[in-house]
Amino acid sequence: MSNFSTLLEELVHAKRVNVNGLSSYCGMDRSTMYKLINGTRNPGSFATVRKITEYLHLTPVETREITEAYEITRLGHEVYYSRKDILEFILNFQDIQNPPQASFAARAEFSFFEAKENALPLNGRISILSALHNIVLQEASGPQGEFCILAQPEHLESLGLIPLLSISCGILSIRHVICINNASFPNRSRHNYNLQCLKRIIPFYGIGCQYKPAYYYDNMRSHFSSFNFMPCIFLTRQSAVIFDYKMNNGFFLQGVELLEPIHRQFQEIWNRSAPLMRSFELSPDSEIYHFPDLTFSGQRTYILGFEPCVSACLTPDFLGSHLSPMFPNRDTFLRQCAHSLQILSKNQGSCYFSLNGLRYFLESGYLYEVPKNFFRPLNKPERIQVLKKFRMLSGSGKNIRMFRGALEGFPPNFHLIISPGTGYLIFVNQKNQYFYLLLEEQNLLCAFYDFASSLDDSGLIYSPEDTDKYLKETINGEGGLAKICQNFQSFYHC
Repeated sequence: MSNFSTLLEELVHAKRVNVNGLSSYCGMDRSTMYKLINGTRNPGSFATVRKITEYLHLTPVETREITEAYEITRLGHEVYYSRKDILEFILNFQDIQNPPQASFAARAEFSFFEAKENALPLNGRISILSALHNIVLQEASGPQGEFCILAQPEHLESLGLIPLLSISCGILSIRHVICINNASFPNRSRHNYNLQCLKRIIPFYGIGCQYKPAYYYDNMRSHFSSFNFMPCIFLTRQSAVIFDYKMNNGFFLQGVELLEPIHRQFQEIWNRSAPLMRSFELSPDSEIYHFPDLTFSGQRTYILGFEPCVSACLTPDFLGSHLSPMFPNRDTFLRQCAHSLQILSKNQGSCYFSLNGLRYFLESGYLYEVPKNFFRPLNKPERIQVLKKFRMLSGSGKNIRMFRGALEGFPPNFHLIISPGTGYLIFVNQKNQYFYLLLEEQNLLCAFYDFASSLDDSGLIYSPEDTDKYLKETINGEGGLAKICQNFQSFYHC
């Protein structure tokens, strides 16, 4: 039996429902309803499920449970929970980016670097945290520090590394190797483990460090069940702290003879690992030739953002007239944009946005993709013209849709562009720094792409007709920008 049929059978029996009456209400014969109950057939649509919930007079909790059971039966556990995790990742992105941080344990009464011994045992969490505190601050105090981590992201949550690294004086380079899953759902929680890893490392971007994550594959069920001895390693040029994943026992190590083989072993692991993602920060100090190629030539590209992506409606000349002279390598960037905009205008992809984002664009005239300090906002007549061109894109083959339901709360500081083989995230942190994260690992790419491509059947976006109707009413309707624009022009001529 399926998840849906098992739950339906329980509800029918618990509520003593007359199957004939239920069948009649749902517009099907009794034999078909019995097939739904015994699991030999699944509902053909969500409309059938809704009819069943109405007839059974289900509570909101029961309705949510049977709806979820239907989706699991229709999609399978892996796809259902992966899409659910992606949705939660997007909606909770601001909390993911700025999680509450555990405070570090009090520093030890002495510096570990004053110890005469090159190897000291660490007993318990406090000793491990104190040693780790010492080596991080020591390495971060220099102008070009190096920090190597071999530990799972969930092991870092209680270490308080983010606030500690944020106060580093110099430029600290962090190389982090993690193990990610090569099989479906490693534990009973059914969460996408690889996505959970991504959630936990997002806060490392924007703390002033050069963070470089890499990965290797393993079956996480066996990985955590095997007898791994001291799997957590934190390594600097002068010292190392290694400990077990429960933080019960560990060692502080220093001295060339002890550290040299550890450095060599970490380098071998690093060389055999693959980049989890590439990152780029758009700032006045950025070198534009490091700017990633964000153009997709394929026709199955999905753009999900708070605001409508109106980039394809801009000409290079128009963009250049609004781009600040302080923009890094401005001429090179504009040449790249000319090529990108040409492809975007021909791309038959999908663009999804929120109502709040549309309102923000109407009120501000800013483009999300360009930092505010680099871009002069569009004036009110320009906003109208751009939105008209944006609306016309739906007639040229683009799928222009507006979010509904849960996705109406799409975060304002997050943007996703995804195609079958390439994808990247844009986000803005509390310091107003713009980060572009190019996804390199295929399982994460596939999970984000599957979510984006499933929105058409999810009930989380409006139909093209409803979206177009709202755009038209917003542009031309009473209280829309057309009226504001008219008032603006009248004032200007006066």
